[in-house]
Amino acid sequence: MLERPLATLIVKFRKERGYTQERLAELAELHVNYISFLERCQRKPTLEAVYKICKALDMSLTDFIIKLEEELTREAKFNES
Repeated sequence: MLERPLATLIVKFRKERGYTQERLAELAELHVNYISFLERCQRKPTLEAVYKICKALDMSLTDFIIKLEEELTREAKFNES
């Protein structure tokens, strides 16, 4: 349920900052394959991983969660129609 909206946001914010998956992985101190798996909805991240990604993207975990909630709401409305 959360994988697609989470992946959408990670890709969106990564691209907005001009980061490659490799650069994001480096900044977040995570393996590039893990970032790739998250972006393809093949893994569920830990809270620690989301926190590291947020730090690498220079955003707070709170702001990311707010955006995630907005994305979930948008997706729910789309699925209703």
